[in-house]
Amino acid sequence: MSAIEGTQSQSYLQSFGHPCLALSPDRKGDLVQPKSYLQPSILSSPQEAICQIIPKPNLESTDITNQQKQTQPQSYLQPSISPIPQEATPQIVSKKDVKVFGREMFDRASSSFEPMVDASVGPDYIIGSGDNLIVELWGKFENVYNLVVDRDGKVFIPNIGAIQVYGLSFTQLQNLLQDKFSKVYTNFKMNVTLGKLRTIKVFVVGEVTKPGAYTLSSLSTVFNALYAAGGPGIEGSMRNIRLIRENKVINTIDLYKFLLEGDKSQDNRLCAGDTIFVPLRGPMVGVAGEITRPASYELKGSTTITELIRLAGGVKSTGYLHRIQIERLQHHERNTIEDIDLDAMERDKAKDMGVFNGDFVLIFPISEQKYKFVELVGMVLRPGRYELKEKMRVSELLDAGKLLEEAHLEKIDVIRTYKDKRQQVISVNLRDIQGRDLELQEWDRVVVYSSWDMKPRDRVSITGLVKNPGYYDLLENMSVGDIICQAGGITKADEIIHVEIIRTTVSGQVEVIPVDITVVLGGDKNRDISLQQFDHVFVYSVFEPETTPVVMITGLVKSPGTYNFSKEMKVSDLITQAGGLDKGATLLNCELSRMIRSESGVSFIHMPVDLGKAMIGGTNEDILLKEYDNLFIRQIPEWRIVDTVMVAGQVVFPGTYAIAENERLTSVLERAGRFTKDAFLPGAVFIRQSVKEQQEHEIKDRFLAQEEVALAQEETGLANQNLLPEELVKKQEALDNKRKLLRLSMARLPKGRIVLKLARLEKLNNSRNDIILQNGDSLFIPKTPVSVTIIGEVYNPGAILYHHGHRVRNYINNVGGLTKKADKSAIYIIKPDGRVERKGFFGCNAVDMGDIVVVPTRIKTGVNIKDITATIYQLAATIAVMSNVFK
Repeated sequence: MSAIEGTQSQSYLQSFGHPCLALSPDRKGDLVQPKSYLQPSILSSPQEAICQIIPKPNLESTDITNQQKQTQPQSYLQPSISPIPQEATPQIVSKKDVKVFGREMFDRASSSFEPMVDASVGPDYIIGSGDNLIVELWGKFENVYNLVVDRDGKVFIPNIGAIQVYGLSFTQLQNLLQDKFSKVYTNFKMNVTLGKLRTIKVFVVGEVTKPGAYTLSSLSTVFNALYAAGGPGIEGSMRNIRLIRENKVINTIDLYKFLLEGDKSQDNRLCAGDTIFVPLRGPMVGVAGEITRPASYELKGSTTITELIRLAGGVKSTGYLHRIQIERLQHHERNTIEDIDLDAMERDKAKDMGVFNGDFVLIFPISEQKYKFVELVGMVLRPGRYELKEKMRVSELLDAGKLLEEAHLEKIDVIRTYKDKRQQVISVNLRDIQGRDLELQEWDRVVVYSSWDMKPRDRVSITGLVKNPGYYDLLENMSVGDIICQAGGITKADEIIHVEIIRTTVSGQVEVIPVDITVVLGGDKNRDISLQQFDHVFVYSVFEPETTPVVMITGLVKSPGTYNFSKEMKVSDLITQAGGLDKGATLLNCELSRMIRSESGVSFIHMPVDLGKAMIGGTNEDILLKEYDNLFIRQIPEWRIVDTVMVAGQVVFPGTYAIAENERLTSVLERAGRFTKDAFLPGAVFIRQSVKEQQEHEIKDRFLAQEEVALAQEETGLANQNLLPEELVKKQEALDNKRKLLRLSMARLPKGRIVLKLARLEKLNNSRNDIILQNGDSLFIPKTPVSVTIIGEVYNPGAILYHHGHRVRNYINNVGGLTKKADKSAIYIIKPDGRVERKGFFGCNAVDMGDIVVVPTRIKTGVNIKDITATIYQLAATIAVMSNVFK
């Protein structure tokens, strides 16, 4: 065997550990033809308190096809930025879009207003020519008379004669017949009903859809006749319809009373020869938008805006009252627009104004933008939107949403949207939440990731004569036999099977390792070969060596891995299938390794590839591939992602800035717009990651651990001392207090602060404090404080307003003085820049704005322990200052 020497890029290593490569059992067969869900994006490890400015997204390009939705599923690892809240855009409605109110009653294909021919008649029904009367008699004499009123208005009854009935009401008819029959018959009962009713002819004229003469049932009303004529036309009135009988107007009908109130008192019964006249409509005013009944309304007399709104059913709950718009035609010359405050108008009737013919009133909707909320998504029990309470912090929201067990605590992303549509990602470490328990703002979106997804996972793959080829998680002590079993076993066990491992080491070395299949199938775990990360197991038959020919691509491509080999496949084809080149890939000095088999073994030849020419196609550099070729894409020498630093607090433009190599602090501060007028430069906090790591190492390994051992030894020594019970209790209490402070210090390690003496940029430039920046540096400039803090053994620890000229004793007196446990000689001051002052007689030290005065506890167990305690106090106080700075 021979090997390929090369450099394996870090991004390639990360890509195999990326959780997006995890295949469900039903997808493991997709290895040789990877789809887009197999294409990993390179993830950096979670960082603490990273801020990144995200440009305003293109809101018009957010729609994706169904295919994209399937092949590029959203993951909490790559959260989509929460949609920027948008102001509601009112839909433009024109006058032409508004229908005339009431017209739909006549437009519908309904029989609601057709005359009812089978309805019972009332007692006031007037008998006329053509009516069919049915008279039933029973008792001593029984008979049924079917009578028809003739043209003269009479009916003829045998044994009684002709009777004049025209013009009688139905009640009068019953009484008349009862009287006539009583004169001829005795001991009988009578029932009178109407059979077939007569028809009448009426006229519907004027501005109606279908004017003319109509023959209707004698039971017909004005509404029936209007319906038969198609109702008022486009120019017809709905509120001034006249019923004319014998050349006199006997009623004026306002259809709005029926449509809005259900009042049918105007619906007169028609008589033969009646005329219904529909005149031209009156003034018309349209109203649209957020109104209950948007339509064009006919006015009757003078009408105000508030009356029009009531006529249209009132403004919807979603309507904006402080700006309604009136479009008005002025003097047949021009259209004008006028905005009205409807809310003020309803409160003050004197401000109410009239509307006129041709006016168009538009009610705008309130903003669809939601306010006073934050959103929680990801690994929580109750995701969704939550009310933003006053001074609400990340920890409160997470308590409400209930973190799941698999939540990734080291990196929580807060996606912040500003009113100018900018968005920013702020990362929070929950394991140090007290150090940066971020206060939430309106529209913040908090994303909680899964620990499982964030863990880099080692992967191995298998192809060839197995049931389920694909990628599999590399488990501890996993062997070739294990992955074959996970892949469902060999498909052609009756043939002579060969198994090989194609191994790519971290350094980029490639080798082929033959595997004894009899050992694998025999289950001998001791002789089976253990797998390593990136191993590819190839199972094939000696009779079918070309069953599943593959090629491989590694290095800086978006989806490195194994792909199906096909004839005429070239370098450019393989790169395309792998999703294209990744960032940092070099176009020069790439390498194609080809395996040469012979009776003596396997060897490799290595061919340089110019990708710049190969990707153009049609050139000699676009080499024709052979099965089992391996294309390695190298990284550009000294390639790196742009380094960034964070500037927060009192600068004009706080945020995250990209830095060039050897760029200094003043350069970034200049780009950040310089300091604001409220900037407190002595309190500036500069954090560097490398310093933090060094400090943690020093404190954990050299100081805190040693002091823990020392305290344990001293506690053991107390048992061997002949002490009075009172003395033993006091010393044990002192040791307990020191242990608590020590544990506090272990839990709240330094943040990597470097003490800098900042000044205005002109003075700071090129000074010893104008340091060269490194990736991950952060600078916080607080506001100028107005107080001094006193902590420790005082009666009322807290913050006191700063007074020029006051010294330590003045501030201690203001908080009630020292307690009995106070160590008067060990009082010290922590300055805003992190320095500690511990000199001078008690109370004589000058105090500046933002100082912290620390009063330690008096310890009587020896000088060494007291010094240690003071150091621990100083450390704890410094940590407290850091926590307050970042809140």
